[in-house]
Amino acid sequence: MGEFPGKSTQFKKGKSGNPGGRPKITFSGTVRELMEAQEIDVAWTVNGKRKTLHVESDKNLHYGVASALIMEALKGNVGAVKELIDRGEGRAHQSITVDGSTVVSISEELVDAECEDPDAQSADGVPQEPSGS
Repeated sequence: MGEFPGKSTQFKKGKSGNPGGRPKITFSGTVRELMEAQEIDVAWTVNGKRKTLHVESDKNLHYGVASALIMEALKGNVGAVKELIDRGEGRAHQSITVDGSTVVSISEELVDAECEDPDAQSADGVPQEPSGS
């Protein structure tokens, strides 16, 4: 029979067997790594059909993505224009100043147009059907 390894090879008390822990893999880290590459090959399957994509840039993929966004903006894509402005100039700051003496009241009324009595509601707040007279 085999013998047990000696105490020198066992885990030490109070010391982790995996001091670095599980490697942290984040979406943003993956995107950053891919964007810094000069080319990537991606393959995936949709409804049983294999699709592939090869992207190559003479600098890095940041230039390719920025170029594609600019092309979309030039085609009239308002979302692309907004994204370029937000990324290039920074998002516009919105501030609201409220005076301590100001009272703001927000209410919402739901009235059934066919209901004779707009205030007629059941206990659960659902408008009642008009009664046939």
